[in-house]
Amino acid sequence: MFKPYLDEVVSQVPRLLGLMDRNVFSRTYGCFDRQYWHYKAIDFACARYQEAALTLALLYKTKGTPYYGKKKIADWARAAIRFWAGIQSENGAFSEWYPNEKSYVATAFTTAAVSEAMLVLGCNEQIDAVERAARWLMKRNEARVQNQESGAILALANASLLTGKKKYLSEARKKVKIIIGQQSMEGWWLEYGGFDIGYLSLTIDYLAKYYEKTKDKAVLAPINRAIEFISYFSHPNNTFGGEYGSRNTEYVIPSGLEIMKAGPALDVRKAVEKRTTISPRSLDDRYLCYIGYNWLQAYIKSGRIGNYVPKYEQDFIREFKEAKTIVLSKKGLYLIVNYGKGGAFKLFTRTKAIYDSGISSDGLGSLYMGSSDGWQKDNNIFVEGRLARIGQSTLTPFRNIGLRLFQLSLGRIALIDRIVKERLRTLLVGRARKSDDFFKRTFVIDEEKVIVRDEAKSPHVGEKYSFAYTPSSRYFQLSELDGAAVKKKGCVERVIPL
Repeated sequence: MFKPYLDEVVSQVPRLLGLMDRNVFSRTYGCFDRQYWHYKAIDFACARYQEAALTLALLYKTKGTPYYGKKKIADWARAAIRFWAGIQSENGAFSEWYPNEKSYVATAFTTAAVSEAMLVLGCNEQIDAVERAARWLMKRNEARVQNQESGAILALANASLLTGKKKYLSEARKKVKIIIGQQSMEGWWLEYGGFDIGYLSLTIDYLAKYYEKTKDKAVLAPINRAIEFISYFSHPNNTFGGEYGSRNTEYVIPSGLEIMKAGPALDVRKAVEKRTTISPRSLDDRYLCYIGYNWLQAYIKSGRIGNYVPKYEQDFIREFKEAKTIVLSKKGLYLIVNYGKGGAFKLFTRTKAIYDSGISSDGLGSLYMGSSDGWQKDNNIFVEGRLARIGQSTLTPFRNIGLRLFQLSLGRIALIDRIVKERLRTLLVGRARKSDDFFKRTFVIDEEKVIVRDEAKSPHVGEKYSFAYTPSSRYFQLSELDGAAVKKKGCVERVIPL
């Protein structure tokens, strides 16, 4: 077993338990949302914090830690499960961001995690809540972000295992057929208009766990295609992903790769060992509760993996036409460019890493899905398009009051709630109002150097930034400190020696 996975989680358990109401006499006993039960700063408990129940259940069962076999850990895990069931809506759904939200992702992911905790503990006292959630998921599908569908697949499979009812497994298989049909031939699934490495690893994770439980061979080829695709986005400096993806994430969930004994798991192990990637110690409180257990599962499933040569140690140029992304690898150079997202790129030489999220210019930016197009010829890459107006909003008291009033009135009507929610998602994640200002980015690549030439009215380049709303992005990594920004009028030309 690869112990650094375990060490990552164990080091964060005191912080995790500090988030939980452990007072057995409290009305919120078992709640992990400290903003709700302790600070009284919000008016509802986010259901997704309760996914930490699985972390506690696994700690109780995993040897080699101070938490193994401790009755209090098992009691707290059960309390977390009970609190989860207690905040469920009458229709079976759960809320993440605001009251009465009826969130697909919160229902899918919390049901998957809590049902798994119940299986680990041999506990079924909240089986009715699992069934209500399963029935709600059976009636709905999520088309824009497929990682959420994969979570629902695992939740339904677990519901079948807990209840012995085959109808839930049958519904899980229906969702499997849908998600297989939605996979790109290049191996990725849609995440708000494009591919994203962190969320792709999460989809792999859920599908690998589903396969492990059901032996449904229908998911094997899709999982392997996804693993092959993700291997191109492991970097020579032991980091992953970034702003060239649709949702800007820079982590890889390791447990699915470990279940599949996939080569890229070795890249993740190296990154965890060197502390170069996003892991439990990097996560905020919210995401420690959401995904901390994955590193425990990765430890439990880790074993020998066969021969594997990382992509950055090979020579090739590969264009993923559906993803509008080019990956070039040769001695001393690894370059990833998304020409459909403003030419956002990461470039790695023998001595440096350059992160560039595209061109910004006087309140305009290129870092939006669909903002540009491009092509490659003779190892050179060309990107051109129109800059979009950079939008950024914060929650004001009036907006907050308006949202709460809506949720207490019209928001209770399912159809209206779905329409408004889709509108909010579009505004926060996918909005890009294009301007009349054009930009052009050119990569000229030879044996000794890379020249990056940017043309716009007043290009500002070399920054790492994003504006699309993705909760699990924008975590800090030490490699960010190596960047250097440049701003000039008309044209910026950077010469990067290999």
